[in-house]
Amino acid sequence: MAQYKAKDIAKVLQISTAAVSLAINDKPGISEATRQKVFDYLRQLGADEMIPQRSAAISRNLALVIYRKYDKHNVPYVEHSFLAQLMEGINQACRKFGYNLLVTYVVKQTSFEAATANIEQCDGFIILATEMFTEDLAGFIPTGRPFIVLDSYFEKFDFDCIVINNVQGAYAATTHLVRQGHRKIGYLKSNLTINNFLERFEGYRKALNTYDLTFDSSSVFVLGSGIDSSYLAMKEYMTEKPDLPTAFFAENDQLALGAIKAFKEAGLRVPEDISVIGFDNLALAEVSEPGLSTVNVPKEQMGLLAIERLVSKIRERRSEFVKIEIGTNLVERASVRKLN
Repeated sequence: MAQYKAKDIAKVLQISTAAVSLAINDKPGISEATRQKVFDYLRQLGADEMIPQRSAAISRNLALVIYRKYDKHNVPYVEHSFLAQLMEGINQACRKFGYNLLVTYVVKQTSFEAATANIEQCDGFIILATEMFTEDLAGFIPTGRPFIVLDSYFEKFDFDCIVINNVQGAYAATTHLVRQGHRKIGYLKSNLTINNFLERFEGYRKALNTYDLTFDSSSVFVLGSGIDSSYLAMKEYMTEKPDLPTAFFAENDQLALGAIKAFKEAGLRVPEDISVIGFDNLALAEVSEPGLSTVNVPKEQMGLLAIERLVSKIRERRSEFVKIEIGTNLVERASVRKLN
C-alpha cells in the first residue's frame, strides 16, 4: 500500500501538516472535526492502514431500533407518514456524515437478538422509543455504545433524548379552541398508552385550568389506535346519542379523522356542528375534508437532530447528557369553527 506524506494531505485539505500528523498518530491537539476530515480523505485514497487502529475500526454504520410495544393487530403510533418524515431527516443526516443506516424492528414479545446483532455492527444507535416505557429499556442499557433515545423521555436514566414538547402543543391546541369561543371541549383518547399521549392530556388539562373551564370526564372519549378503529369506536358512542362538546382535541390526527368520519355519518357537520383539532400534522390532515386543524411536529428536524447528536457523541466522545425538546406549532385549517 502506498504511503502518503502528511504535507501532501495537508495541502489538499488546506490544514497544517502538524494537524495531519496529530490525526495520523492519534494525538490530542486538534478538533474531532479536523481529525475526521483527515480520516475521511485517507479512506478516499484507499489508505486505511494510515488511520489509527481505534479509528480504523469505526464501522461507518449507525442503527435505528424501532421499538413496538403493541402487536400487529394494533396500528403503531409511529407508522404512516410520521415515521416516513422522521426517516427522511435521519437518512439525510446519515448521508451528510457518511454513515450507513441499519434498521431493526423490536416487538416487546420478542427477544432483542436481532437488534443486538445490528447494534454490534455499529458505532452508535438510536432507539425510536415512542411506545416504550422504563422497564422496556433494560435490553439496551449494557450495549456500551453511544445512543440516543428518540420520542420519549425517562427521568430515571441519564440518557440523551430528543422529544416533542407535547404539553406545549396540546396546550396551544386547546387554547385555540377556547379563543374560538368553545367552552365545552372534549378529549379524543387513544386506547394505547404511551408517554406522548399522557403528556398531551396534561397539556389539555393545563389549558382548561388556565381558562377556568371545568374538566368533565364524560367528555373524554376513548377511541382506537388508528383511523378505522377510532371511527368504529366513535360510531358506537354516537348510537347512544351522547351530549357532545362543541369541540374536541384529539391525541393525534388518526383519532381526529376517524371521529370526523363517524360524526359525518351521524349527520353532524364539521366544523358547523362540531369542531375537531388533531396532533402531528400527518399528510392526511391536509387533504381531508374539511382540512384538519392540527399541531405540527417538525419530524424531519427530529431525525436530523438525533443523528447530529449521535455523531457528536461518537466523534467527540461527549459524556454529558442532554434532553432536547422540539417545539410545535399550530396549523389552522377548516375543522374548527369560531363561535359567536
